[in-house]
Amino acid sequence: MKIGYYHYYFKEVKKREAPRICHDIRPMLSAYLKYSDQSWKSRIVTNDDEELLLLNTPKADVFMLVATRKQEIIKAIHKHTLSCVELSERLKKDESAGFAAYFCADGRSIGLASTLRGPRTSAFSSFVNTIVERLGGARWRMHLNAIGSAITVDQAQAMAFVSRTSVHVSSGNPLFKRMKELLGTESNDIGSFEVVIRGRKKKNISDVFEQMANEAKGDGMDRMKIRAKAVVGEALTDYFVDEYGKMSDELGTGSEKKMIQEVSKKFHGHHSLNGQIDEIVETNHYESNSIPELDRIGKPDFWGNHLQGDMPSADE
Repeated sequence: MKIGYYHYYFKEVKKREAPRICHDIRPMLSAYLKYSDQSWKSRIVTNDDEELLLLNTPKADVFMLVATRKQEIIKAIHKHTLSCVELSERLKKDESAGFAAYFCADGRSIGLASTLRGPRTSAFSSFVNTIVERLGGARWRMHLNAIGSAITVDQAQAMAFVSRTSVHVSSGNPLFKRMKELLGTESNDIGSFEVVIRGRKKKNISDVFEQMANEAKGDGMDRMKIRAKAVVGEALTDYFVDEYGKMSDELGTGSEKKMIQEVSKKFHGHHSLNGQIDEIVETNHYESNSIPELDRIGKPDFWGNHLQGDMPSADE
């Protein structure tokens, strides 16, 4: 199982150029867990007709998001006879087959690890935004920004599709010297260069990236970031190129208890996460304003008062 890292923020829905605002979702999640109306909780349903439920885990900083898969045929296998039955036939009327994801959160990021058939980031976003909408915050929407994993230069060169690429080099790097020559300057006041290459829409710039990566190899390559696809057809993801591939998103395998411990360990041990989010904040329009509607959702008492008599249908 792997853990992925994401920066989250809120924006006003109807304002195209609205600033991003970082709002801590942990009080909201805590208020959900304290809310006692289980029937209301069971009516958070995705467009794929999956019920989403948030649960505590034995570790206080790790949450479990469970999705039921009503439309899937799941078989229970008897190993000795090799016979199988529909798993749904073995469940009670008030039971469903559920698949889990485990995540940690802080004030502006989450680390989410999902089982093979478990809920992904789209389900997580749907869960949070449904809560926000139903508790009076409909003009706000949470967005997730994927934070890439570290890979080696060789792995990056093997990517199936490469889009936007940037490299930051300081003195001593071959590309730094080439850039100074290009500018025709001998000035010693230049401390570093950052080169950004953007391909035309939907155009693969793998060959250009490969040439730039080769030029920048060696001492003084402070940072390289590429937006790429490991496999054609998947989503573009940001990758941070590290010559040694020091960062790892692998959790391995094991019991649920072990996986929960690993999710917490990886998330809190991901020391470069804040720096990467700082970079996102620096290059986009953010404001530090508080969001009163979301502040209210983080207060457990507000839930009972606001949702009294609220009985949304499963079609909502």
